[in-house]
Amino acid sequence: IAANAIFMVPAADVQMRLAVGAYMPIEYRVLEGCFVAFFVVELCVRLLVHGRYFFCNFDWRWNWFDLLLVLQSVIDVAIENLASADPAGNGSVANLTFLRTLRALRFVRTLRAIRVLEFAAGLRRIIASVVRSVSSLFWCFAMMAFVFYIFSLMVMQAAMTGMAASDFDEAKREDVVTYFGSVSRSMMSFYMATSGGNDWSMYYDALVDVAWEAAA
Repeated sequence: IAANAIFMVPAADVQMRLAVGAYMPIEYRVLEGCFVAFFVVELCVRLLVHGRYFFCNFDWRWNWFDLLLVLQSVIDVAIENLASADPAGNGSVANLTFLRTLRALRFVRTLRAIRVLEFAAGLRRIIASVVRSVSSLFWCFAMMAFVFYIFSLMVMQAAMTGMAASDFDEAKREDVVTYFGSVSRSMMSFYMATSGGNDWSMYYDALVDVAWEAAA
């Protein structure tokens, strides 16, 4: 399983460098077939040992996950070999269907790396901790959005007051409108300033001559 996860790295690199519609080199397909054959044999042995309890024992979730992945892998290899046997596109409709199906199956193929978690208890605990903290993370984002929203309204009000002044330099309006022309733009400017997307000084320079209190 670990070897398969490592093999997916160079295989993905090679696939990315190939032309659209091209197939994996033969050596990669042979290795892929060997991995799939190993997984099929492993699954058959586990089915023979556990029988019907394979689908309802303590590890039934992993067992179903393994079963679906092995079936996907067999279909993936079969379709890739059938499609590569017709590289010139003879029977173009069937070949196009193969290519589209193969593209979707290659995405699912990456899920096989998740099987490593089945044998790494420490990594499973970390993943479980991350999953359980998603709710708290959501409320953190909600709080950030609320803070950005409040400050966006304050800055926009100050900027509009500054631009309404009789001595306002119209040449500076463009920067203010670009960064703080709407609530959504203002919130995005605050987010980019706090996350490092843009330097905060550019927003400060846009506001300091219009509304120094907002820039501060």
